[in-house]
Amino acid sequence: MSSGQRVWVRCLFSDGGFSSNLPVHFFDAWLPRRPTFAISLGGFDKTRHSEATDRVHFDQGIRDRLALPVQRFDRPIGFLFSIFNSAKDWRDTLQSQVPGMYERVVIVRLEPHQGGTNIAMPPEVIQQLIDYGAEAGRKLVEDFDFDENRWRRALVLLPEIEKALPRLRDAVRSSPAGPNNWTYEDLALQHRSQFYPNDPAWPE
Repeated sequence: MSSGQRVWVRCLFSDGGFSSNLPVHFFDAWLPRRPTFAISLGGFDKTRHSEATDRVHFDQGIRDRLALPVQRFDRPIGFLFSIFNSAKDWRDTLQSQVPGMYERVVIVRLEPHQGGTNIAMPPEVIQQLIDYGAEAGRKLVEDFDFDENRWRRALVLLPEIEKALPRLRDAVRSSPAGPNNWTYEDLALQHRSQFYPNDPAWPE
């Protein structure tokens, strides 16, 4: 085989949940013209949750911090899984608590015998999950307040823009160390990339 010959390599794909279980940010924007909704599967804890109000939960008010999920474990291996899940899901977890985000997520809380890896669920359990999904969809249609959500998104974003714009201005105008000591403004006008070429007239 010559050094320049290409060969096929076998690739395996896995479920996207390994990297993000709630990838709403892939379909979202700073100030979206239309919202992105999500249905998140959580755990139902009979000591903390009510069957009537918490099984399919859609919170449009101020988030109750006492209702945050708790990861229980009773063996060291459970602690290790909690560490792994924290490292994997920290972005989703934090994002789901931000105003403007959490009120677009319906949480369906399931018991251990429901969903997940239970691929041999009896028909009545499957029907129950279907009913939960229908209720989640109904809550999104009937309870979501679009204008309130837009208001919250703006309240969260605008202070961040206020802090970021001066830093961006300073970065664009500063002269970092380099052979030409160019600012980003100089780069835009004078640099010619051999890998990502632009039309010579584009700065005009």
